This record gives sequence, structure tokens and C-alpha cells, in this order.
Amino acid sequence: MVLTGAERAKLWRERQKSDPRKYSEYLQKERNRYKDKKISGVVKPIEDMTDREKRRTRKQWRKHQANKRERTKQAIETNNFLADNTPPVSPENGDFQHNIRRTNAQRRGRKKVRKDRSKAYRQLKKLNVRLISAEKLNQRYRQRLHRMKKKGKLSSESPRSKTNILLKGQKVCPKVRKTLMYHFSLVEGIKQKYRDNKSEKKRQLIRNVVKSNFLKKYRFKLFTEKTFSFCRKTKTTEHLEYTRKQHKNQTVTKFLKMVREFLQRD
Repeated sequence: MVLTGAERAKLWRERQKSDPRKYSEYLQKERNRYKDKKISGVVKPIEDMTDREKRRTRKQWRKHQANKRERTKQAIETNNFLADNTPPVSPENGDFQHNIRRTNAQRRGRKKVRKDRSKAYRQLKKLNVRLISAEKLNQRYRQRLHRMKKKGKLSSESPRSKTNILLKGQKVCPKVRKTLMYHFSLVEGIKQKYRDNKSEKKRQLIRNVVKSNFLKKYRFKLFTEKTFSFCRKTKTTEHLEYTRKQHKNQTVTKFLKMVREFLQRD
């Protein structure tokens, strides 16, 4: 088999290193040759180089030093691996069974450790999936709450906050502030009762209590309907009695129309 030039040079260096006398002579020749290069100017000292040449040379030095450290590190790791994984010398007959039992126990222990670790990894993966799902759900509800607040469907302001916003920058007596707070508290309580009651009877009673002729007199009827979210089509009475809504039969309505037309005929 024909060898390349690099392979022949490698074999030659190995033969030189095998003989200490020849190897020392080789090193001395290399030193003398390096000094001759420095004298002739082929190899310049670092202080004679330009800034650009200094940067390039120091970069090569750092690269060579890093390669040397990496080779040293790999050699140390290889030696440690061989020392840890090389089987020990066979024990005497008296300790042979004891070592076998200890080896089997260590193997079972390592197997249990790997099993528990795999279980922990699976649980961690499931918990991460659940956490991501909970975060998405939380973000969805947060965005929904933001939209509801933006549209005015959800009001989180307390009566005190509404009073402070209304009187911001104004100097009023405590009685006016207290009256406003009482108004907002009363309105919020009535709205909550009206919203929570699903019975039409109770809702009609609340409407009858709130609406009165005084509101109509001072032109607060529309303001009251908007404040309490009352339907304008619903009828109210002055007395606090429940009035059942009359549902007219279609047949009765038809006959009433026919009678009315007959009476109005010439």
C-alpha cells in the first residue's frame, strides 16, 4: 500500500521519538533552524510586527493553545473512562459470591433509580402540558374580562369610587359627598335585587316601588329606566299590587275585530 507524504512524515517522527538520542538531536536542529529564520527575517519577533500581524499571530496562538487543552482534556476523560469501566481483577474464591450479590444489588438499585427518574420525567411532562393549558385558559378569560370592561358590560366601580370620580377636583361639603354615596349605594342595591330576581312578580313590585309620579314630574323617568335597565314597554302602577299580564286569545281578538267592524258599518 502506497503511503502519503503526511503518513510517511508521521512514521519518521515516531521513529525519531523512539530513540532518545536521535530525538534530542532532532530538537536541537529545529531550535537552530528557528534561530536562523529569526536572524534572516523569515520569522519576525512579536515586537517587530505590525498591529495587524500581532492580532493574526496571537489569534493563531490562542487557537493552538485551545486545541492543546482540548486534546489534554480528551486524554484525561479517556483515562478516567477506562479506569471506571475496566473490570477489576478477579477476586479470591472466598469473596466471589459476596461480590456477585453486591453487583446484583447495585444493578437492581440502578434499575429502580432509572425507573423512578423516567416516572418523574413523565409526570413533569404532563404537568407542563396542564400548565400551558391553564395559562391559555387564564389568558382567554382575562381577555374576555378586558373586552367586557371596555364595552361597559362589567362595572367594578364601588359607590365610593363613583363619588370620587364625580367630585374629582371639586370642593364640596361632606353632606353632599355623603348624599351622593348614599344615592349610588341605593341604586346599586336595587339594581342587584332586580337582576337577581327571576320572578316577574317580584320584578314588577320593584318597578312599582322605584317609579313614581315625582320622577315623572321632575323628568327623571327616562333617567330611571336607563339607570335600572327597566324596559320602557313595561307598565307600572301606583299601588304595590301585582298585575298579571293579560294574554289575549287570537280567536277572541278576531271576533272583537269583526264585531267592531259590524258596528262601525253604515
